This record gives sequence, structure tokens and C-alpha cells, in this order.
Amino acid sequence: MAGSHRTGCGMDYEKLRDHFDVLAQQVVQDATSLGEHERKQKLLEMHQLVDRIVQVVPDHDQQAGILCKLEDLVYRANSAINAAEQLENLRKRSALAYGWPLHTD
Repeated sequence: MAGSHRTGCGMDYEKLRDHFDVLAQQVVQDATSLGEHERKQKLLEMHQLVDRIVQVVPDHDQQAGILCKLEDLVYRANSAINAAEQLENLRKRSALAYGWPLHTD
């Protein structure tokens, strides 16, 4: 498994970090097009990846800095998700108030 032997730690870190970066980019770019369940799942996956990444950081002295950067990215993704949810709620309220259809194209 990831980090089970010292020689693979650097590579494990790179793979996990690449996966995290792709996921974070998807969440931020696609927040409004993802459903509520998908957004929550992706955010949960980001948190899980942060834990795994920190465990396999090759240089333990860098763990705190890396954790801080990753948590900042999770915060930004969460902000994008919150904004998407607020937009959905605003669309629903507007549709109800003005008699518009409830679809979110």
C-alpha cells in the first residue's frame, strides 16, 4: 500500500498530489454543474486525500507546510461548493417567486 516502504514514498506522494490537484480543479470548475451528492463526495475524497498525502510526504519537516497548502485548496473548493449551493437556492427562490420553471440549465 501507499507508503508501506520508504523507496516508494516520493512516488506515492506525487501520484496522490496529482490526483488531489485534478480533483480540486474539477470541484472548483464544475461546482455549479455537480449535484449536491457529487459535490459532497468530491469534498470528502479531497479530505481523505489530504490525510493520505500527509502520511507519505517524503520529508517529514515539510508536512506542516504541505498540509497548510492542501487545506487552503480544500477551503477554496468548499467555498466554490457553497457558492454553487447558494446559486441553486437563489434560482429556486426566484423560480418560485416569478413562476419560472425550476430546471437549472
